[in-house]
Amino acid sequence: MRYIKSIIFTSLLSLFVACQMNTQSLNDIGESAFTIQSIADVYNVHWRLTAASTDTGTIDLPSFLPVILVFSDDDSLFGVSGCNFYSGSYSTNSNQVTFSRISQTEIACQAPALDMPRWLSGSWAISFTDTSVILNRNNQQLTFVSYHTLPLTDFPVTQGTWRLVVSNFNRYDEVKQVAFRLQMTPTRTLSVQWVSLTDSSYTNRVRGYFNRGQDNKAFIRWWVWVYNGFRNFPLPPADVALINELENVTSYELSENNTLFQLQTANGVYFRFQKE
Repeated sequence: MRYIKSIIFTSLLSLFVACQMNTQSLNDIGESAFTIQSIADVYNVHWRLTAASTDTGTIDLPSFLPVILVFSDDDSLFGVSGCNFYSGSYSTNSNQVTFSRISQTEIACQAPALDMPRWLSGSWAISFTDTSVILNRNNQQLTFVSYHTLPLTDFPVTQGTWRLVVSNFNRYDEVKQVAFRLQMTPTRTLSVQWVSLTDSSYTNRVRGYFNRGQDNKAFIRWWVWVYNGFRNFPLPPADVALINELENVTSYELSENNTLFQLQTANGVYFRFQKE
């Protein structure tokens, strides 16, 4: 489990005690077909590198050292390369994309399969499918895949603010008074803010991305974390633990009248938000 403070990622131990799941169902909404047409359609999607090759052959990509690429809608890019994180800029011209000013953190750990600042820098021919971004140049090819590429342009949750009203998270009773509020934009950016447990004059906040796929599939990743409370390592306080559990989201539901929005995690935890 990760959280981010000032763009620097650190690790938190996952904390979860199984709770009985609320079986009340909400009404699902249908999904529409989506075909990527331009770079604008891939903003803030988390693309995972699944294949890489050069003129000397295929590069082995171990699953435990993922390489992630994200195109932001402000012409910047960032991602994960092993246990380090990189950022930079990009520009497009027809079917070409050029990456520049790429730098990365220098955490001492096992080296990733690819040095992304060195690999990405420069120009590539870029092509898309519904679920992939493919880069080609000089006998080199990088294939990135995501199954969470549905747009949020007409997604009802992008309209207004949503307050967390109920959850079966095992520590929810400790934090239900701090008013978790969620906001989402059509470009997949996501923000949750709440009152500090230790000082009510502070507002804690995390910002990240919500990616949505077919059949109500979804996932959340945090990229910026601003937290003013006290941390009790190695176990996080209840509000931090709740936010971290949101990174295990695998699906969502919307009520028929679009006033309730529920996120479901891989651990059987749900978070139900009501539109304010």
